Amino acid sequence: MLIFFNLAHAVLERILLLYYAISGDTCPLLHRLALCATLAYVAFPYDLIADAYPVLGLLDDILLLAVAAVSLLGCIDARVKVLAEFKAHQLLSKTGTTKEH
Repeated sequence: MLIFFNLAHAVLERILLLYYAISGDTCPLLHRLALCATLAYVAFPYDLIADAYPVLGLLDDILLLAVAAVSLLGCIDARVKVLAEFKAHQLLSKTGTTKEH
């Protein structure tokens, strides 16, 4: 159960980290628009390289998501990190999933 908690906490914390980074005052509008455009591109069924090709089809999606995530690193400060970690722990504690189980 500890492995599940650690994995769930890590994933949830990173999602919240991106959310709080985007919604914070330090994130420029250009970064927000770039992330929205990237998510729209990934969700859109027609890609630069079709997803029908096993590895290459997903490679362009993965690269764009990685670039978008790296561009948001400048928006993450200590406050955002602490807030994301606290909220992830709080949400997992509400579900009854804690480190003690």
